[in-house]
Amino acid sequence: MNNQSLDYTSTIPNRFNPFKNDTENIKYRDDYRKIVPQISVSGCVIPEEPSKFEKKNIRKIYNRTSLVLIIHLLLTNVVVAIIGVIMALCSNLIGGLTYLNDFIKNSSVSLDMVAITYTIVNIVSFLIGCKLLNISIKDVFNKPEVTSLGMARHISIAWCFQGACLIVVSIMCSIFISLGFDNIVPQTALDNNTGGMTYYIATFIYTCIIAPITEEMLFRGVVLKGFSVVSQRFGIFMSALLFGLLHGNLPQFITTFCVGIYLGFVATKYNSILPTIIMHFFINLVPTLIDMFCSNNETLNNMVLLGFYGIMIALGILFMALGFRKQSNRLPIQTTSQRKRTLPVAISSVGVIAIVLIYLVSMIFNHLSS
Repeated sequence: MNNQSLDYTSTIPNRFNPFKNDTENIKYRDDYRKIVPQISVSGCVIPEEPSKFEKKNIRKIYNRTSLVLIIHLLLTNVVVAIIGVIMALCSNLIGGLTYLNDFIKNSSVSLDMVAITYTIVNIVSFLIGCKLLNISIKDVFNKPEVTSLGMARHISIAWCFQGACLIVVSIMCSIFISLGFDNIVPQTALDNNTGGMTYYIATFIYTCIIAPITEEMLFRGVVLKGFSVVSQRFGIFMSALLFGLLHGNLPQFITTFCVGIYLGFVATKYNSILPTIIMHFFINLVPTLIDMFCSNNETLNNMVLLGFYGIMIALGILFMALGFRKQSNRLPIQTTSQRKRTLPVAISSVGVIAIVLIYLVSMIFNHLSS
């Protein structure tokens, strides 16, 4: 009789790929022992249907990720309130509230306050998120294995998505205005700007430097990672959804959601937010520059926008068609086991439901009050 012991190692799941999903980037994966501690024990098998224990641990990660955004929202209100108090005290020292309002209207102060607020809140929320989810800050900024040509390709595709969304949004806004729903169409800060060049410089610094860095740290550095604990595809869509809802109005939601999906895909593909920071910079750069140089001529503004994004849409479609043959250039899929551990668990997570409802109510309130 053969006394050789049985080899159970073939049944031990890979803790960095427990669902045997070859479409995902294994380097981006977190250690699944956070969810199932016994995953490295001989004979351990991840069943198709998650146990209550496994669901509980997945739900804990989803709730902690959502908590980061709730903290972000609370911190934003706190910082805004503090700045409001400071400005009120300053108004008593420099000639009263009327003088202060005129000064803010004719300067870049309002945008400076926004920049300060979101710089502080985004970075603090990012650090809190890294602590809550046990994410290494160093790993968020990994050096990506991407060539200059590859980076140019990603930027072109991002512009393609942005341009396509802007065309859709323009058509939607025209329909809304014709139906009398003007409040659905957001007014940009530059529409009412009388602050001159200082305001444009402040706009550039905020939209092209501060926002790309700090928003990517929060959403692709923390939120994407948290919601990718089971499935990278689910993490990409959830982070894009929340990123879009954060912007507070329907037109911006459409653009930021679609572009956010591609940013999430690139972040998981290279296991780094450095490429997405660069992409985010160029995404914000084009409309900012066009607003700066063509704001006084609406016809020229529209012509430049349509011309540029028309070219980018054609180029982006070409790049996607050429690259789609490679699995690495496609969104990761979900296995049946992953699917049963993502949306069904998320919609039973109090934190996830809370942050989605808060963002939706905020969006509706913004439309009603505009």
